[in-house]
Amino acid sequence: MNRFFFKVNGEEHCPKGVARPKNAGDWEGGTVLIPNNGPSRIGSRGAAPSVAIGDEIWIWTHEDEQYGRGLGLTAQATAAGVSANGEFIEVALLDVQLLDRPFGFRNFAGDPTGSRFLDQVDRNRAHNAYLIEDEDYPEFIAVVKERNVPLSEEVQDEHVQDWDRALAKYKDTLLKDLETRRAATLKVRPLQSAFRNALFETYSERCVVSGCKVPEALEAAHIMPHNGDPMWDQVENGLLLRRDLHALFDAFLWSVDPKSGALHVSGRLKSTDYARFSGRKIRHKAATELLKCHFLQFKKLADGHQGAVSSA
Repeated sequence: MNRFFFKVNGEEHCPKGVARPKNAGDWEGGTVLIPNNGPSRIGSRGAAPSVAIGDEIWIWTHEDEQYGRGLGLTAQATAAGVSANGEFIEVALLDVQLLDRPFGFRNFAGDPTGSRFLDQVDRNRAHNAYLIEDEDYPEFIAVVKERNVPLSEEVQDEHVQDWDRALAKYKDTLLKDLETRRAATLKVRPLQSAFRNALFETYSERCVVSGCKVPEALEAAHIMPHNGDPMWDQVENGLLLRRDLHALFDAFLWSVDPKSGALHVSGRLKSTDYARFSGRKIRHKAATELLKCHFLQFKKLADGHQGAVSSA
């Protein structure tokens, strides 16, 4: 048996185009696509063996927005079948096991991973398949075991992994803040710079709506208002927006449907240039629970005024 590491664009190369599986069933029995030249070795040590039934497979879905917005190292599985398909080799998956805590290269913040193999893979983010050599496996699996430890409830609370719990806890305050934010004066907070920098990195310095790449025109927008608690300064509670779109987002003149990812604009903007954004699919990394709160408030205000421009 050999061990292989698949570096893939989840949307293009994983079963059903699922980059972020919610359970093993999303990938079980499906196929992962690897380049048709087969696996390679890290470094120059000759050709790697082909993938065969029974081999151990590790799947890493690309984290970047343009490559599927994956979670990094996501699952371990067994190869159940291998077949050629044009420019790809299809590898069927069996016994898929999702990691409790998927991790990507961003988690290492540029520092060495502790695995020679992962450090080498980090230098080449392209779609590929690699043989995990026997001498590299102990370091590799040690990093996986260290990173894959489930967070304790205490740590989950600290980092707000469960946004539903946070929303329930602060519901009244958040709803009040959402109502008043439209006319609020922006306040600079000690952690605001870190929040802004994190969003710039996450969204590759582009506005998620317009694609604007002028740094001076971009702002870090909170989905749920910041009430002074640093837990709201997480990437999942933010969008990188052009300054004017940020102001309109805070005023609930547009929002994002958390189910479809489609942008909706208020009827007040139907005769403006902003109406062209209606229906645009927004590729974001925000928490669905937080977007849902914003979208429901947007719909409430739209229903009470001129309505919203359809995204159909």
